[in-house]
Amino acid sequence: MTISFFILLVFIAANLIVGALVPMRDITNKEQFTLAGRSLGGLLLFATMAATNFSAFTIFGLSGAGYRIGWAYYPAMAFGTGFMALSFIVFGIPMYRFAKKHGWISPAQFIEARYKSKTLSNIYAILIILITIPYVAIQARSGGTLIQSVSGLPYEASVALIVLVVTLYVLRGGMKSVVYTDVLQLLVFLSLSAVGFFIIYMGSRKAGLQTALQALQNRSGNNNIFPFTSYISMILLWFLADPMFPQLFQRFFSARDERSLIKTAALYPLVTGVLFFMTIGVGVFGSLLVPNLSAAESDHIFMRAAAAVGGKWLPPLLSIAGLAALLSTLDSQLLSVSTICVEAFVPGDLKNLRIERIVVFVIALLGYLGALFPIKTILDFLSSTAFPAYAAVAPIFFIGLFSHRIGKRSAFLALIAGLGLVVMQFFGWKPGAVPTVVFNLAVQLGLLWGGALLWDRHRLATSFVVPFTSLMSSRQVLVFLGILIFSFDIWNYGRNPVLFLGIPGFVWYSLFLCVFLSIAILVQFKKIKD
Repeated sequence: MTISFFILLVFIAANLIVGALVPMRDITNKEQFTLAGRSLGGLLLFATMAATNFSAFTIFGLSGAGYRIGWAYYPAMAFGTGFMALSFIVFGIPMYRFAKKHGWISPAQFIEARYKSKTLSNIYAILIILITIPYVAIQARSGGTLIQSVSGLPYEASVALIVLVVTLYVLRGGMKSVVYTDVLQLLVFLSLSAVGFFIIYMGSRKAGLQTALQALQNRSGNNNIFPFTSYISMILLWFLADPMFPQLFQRFFSARDERSLIKTAALYPLVTGVLFFMTIGVGVFGSLLVPNLSAAESDHIFMRAAAAVGGKWLPPLLSIAGLAALLSTLDSQLLSVSTICVEAFVPGDLKNLRIERIVVFVIALLGYLGALFPIKTILDFLSSTAFPAYAAVAPIFFIGLFSHRIGKRSAFLALIAGLGLVVMQFFGWKPGAVPTVVFNLAVQLGLLWGGALLWDRHRLATSFVVPFTSLMSSRQVLVFLGILIFSFDIWNYGRNPVLFLGIPGFVWYSLFLCVFLSIAILVQFKKIKD
């Protein structure tokens, strides 16, 4: 056994041990298994919310994007994902309230209650399952590739090891095991990402080839492939897609109180600003150390740059960061998708812990089988399929939550049309010069409001609609709208960037906005109490 493989096995064993810390006597019903008894508060909720959203994409996909696109990808990811955290308040809080009052454990239960349609709820559940299982396979595939590269084990066995470890601790403690391991995984990949970035950054500086970075320092990206319209569309994409991730949505139901969701929202821009700075930066500076990689190969720049500058000891150490990131998403996806399956399709008298665990195992098996088939680069697959599909689900939640005039027929039409557009775009159709996420949202909103005029001319009698002003005042809307507008740094496009420590000024500006956004959330929502 090599030292590299031994290090990975120690980390894997640590996750099993931490996941097993949950006493079996604490898991006696579905609510405890799926939602940790709705007890997650403070830093624990933040840690699990952040860890579950930072997947293999964060380490491998973002470093690959930095390699191909450059620093232009950073503001869209760091500030865009940080700004998305406002949805934890305007969307997460009402979902928390409804779930607590009505005992919900699945997002599909809001659809059924709001639109009075079990059929629409089941359609949503099927779509989420079909979207998320390939995402599970991505995490398993990334983990298998990583284990194989370090250990020399066959790929199939390496994937099986990753899936088996996660399945074991999820089956034991459900959400509590997931949360405990999330804390470990978050600490590991934050600290090791920092180590990797610093060493690769210093190695690239010593290489003395900084002029080669000019194309990657452009505000509109390498060869202008990431213009201002792409930045706008990604801001919108994250705000729509991320809250629809079933693993994030499940944490709205798991929160202890509303203050915990606000603290999580406030801390989120800080961690996205810092973490994405490091992972995208690895790709940018790694391009000096390992040039001329293909698009598919660029997803491995984190490890290849580490090998180029750190010798034999650094890649196995940093591989733990990637493993921690993918484990923190894989376990949450297994649990959240199994919960949606059980609540939507298992008869009421069979909805018990045993069935929950069986479905977790089945989803894990499907993820394993999916990992055995090749896909495109991590970024390409998620950007072209999963993220737009999650975004297409969002309008029936957001509009349905705040408007009485949207009925089930309008919602059905908008949902099917949005996902139909995603499928067409996956096969190559593009809506001209309009960003796809903007086009898709416009079509869905048109169908929602058109359907409301044709079919739903009167206010629907439902208690599952809330006034937006009960969550955010006019002053708060202006504050956060102003911060968003200031993120549109159009003055940086079409000009040579000013560098500080070899990094463009617009990157530092975006990092500052992330910090300012965190402070603004704390200040603006400090008076909310449970």
